[in-house]
Amino acid sequence: MMDSNVRKVNEAPVVVVFAADCEPSKNVQRMQQLNRDNGAPDEFVNKIPALVELFSGEHDPKVSTEAWAYKQASLAAATFLYAAQVHGLATCPMEGFDQAGVKKALNIPDRYSIPVVVALGHANPAAKPAKPSVRFPPAEVFFDGKFGQSTEELFGEK
Repeated sequence: MMDSNVRKVNEAPVVVVFAADCEPSKNVQRMQQLNRDNGAPDEFVNKIPALVELFSGEHDPKVSTEAWAYKQASLAAATFLYAAQVHGLATCPMEGFDQAGVKKALNIPDRYSIPVVVALGHANPAAKPAKPSVRFPPAEVFFDGKFGQSTEELFGEK
């Protein structure tokens, strides 16, 4: 871990590691059974193997399975961050870590990759930065209609 992340991990009462499954086809039978058990139509259940193969890219070199798995895990991580905030908790998502070391320490199988680690706890008011980190103006990263079309009116920027 980067030095600043080591401190965050050591100070946080909870650290959550999000693991991305880079071999999703190994769970197809479980996914099918879970869906059957919860009343999904057979037509859908029978399509699950093809859907996993299509969207995960596990058998298609043009599609990165790791990229797909990272997206899936990142959606879960984002939801976790929002839920923590709603419950009055502070989070700190981190990328700067030794993935092999984390996997070894937690006995995470090789088929998984780690897109993000999140420190979770109550905020320390004394540790808050004096001002927010620098960001590009919203009108430079959000567009209206097509890429590059201004959103100045939406964000009140001139």
